Amino acid sequence: MDFKMHEFTHALVGKATPGSSCGDGIEFDEVRRQHDCYLRLLRELNLEVVEVNLQGTLSDKLLLENLAIACHGIALLPRNNSSIEAHNTKILKEILQKDLGQTVIDQVDPDANISCADVLFTGREFFVGISDNTNEAGASAVAETFPEFPCTPIKISKGCKDLKKYITMAGPDVLCVSASKEAKELLKRIEREANFTYQTLTVPEDEAANCVYVNGTLIHRAIEEIPEAFKVINTHKQDKGENHKSAACNKHSCENYITDFLFLNSITSALKVFCERIDFARRSICYSEFAKMQAGLSSCCLLVRKP
Repeated sequence: MDFKMHEFTHALVGKATPGSSCGDGIEFDEVRRQHDCYLRLLRELNLEVVEVNLQGTLSDKLLLENLAIACHGIALLPRNNSSIEAHNTKILKEILQKDLGQTVIDQVDPDANISCADVLFTGREFFVGISDNTNEAGASAVAETFPEFPCTPIKISKGCKDLKKYITMAGPDVLCVSASKEAKELLKRIEREANFTYQTLTVPEDEAANCVYVNGTLIHRAIEEIPEAFKVINTHKQDKGENHKSAACNKHSCENYITDFLFLNSITSALKVFCERIDFARRSICYSEFAKMQAGLSSCCLLVRKP
């Protein structure tokens, strides 16, 4: 299979089913509405969305990220920590193998721990955060599964979040990085160990740092949720003959969840200039209910390229 950086054909997602245990302060109807809009946006980006009926709490059903690492026709399935994870992984494995033609590797080393949210693929190499949930043996398992790509372990300070809470990909060779002290330390380690050179887009909030770059489009959270990360410019531009207008988050329709803002950082004029030079599409989406489940934009889908 030819490798195409950041280009995917399918997105595996969970189903928001009524009766799921939500957790304190989480409104199921709002979760389902935001999830529906998330799926609609994925479809608009030329992805075939595969909804997978998983078991467990609402988080278990919707946050697929920790069930697999998929890249270049291969999917690594970490060891499961519960019977529910084992059941959900079994379902996912069958879809990956039979429907999407992926080579599935089961991680069997009893000493290896992997949180998939600690695994960042830049399109050229892997960085694996060594954290409370991922160890050196886990990083070695990633390296062995994807030998064609460099794989570098990156130490995460004790008590910090997963790697992709602080750093994700915002475009080809562009890292989106939180301005927090923890993120800056991680970025220094990545820059020191990286085999390739990357540009950086720094955003004030940790919540803004978790974005998704897929099929030529950057997906990030809406301005209401990350107000310091960018300013809104109403460009009134045309796309496929339709006007794109910025819209506030509310509870009425997907039209008000999926917006089209220029993603401009408000920290320095130099960074604003850099952002203005980014020449690919950007879409923003409200994700507030998922944030209550400690979920980022990358948490709720597994992106795959079918051979």
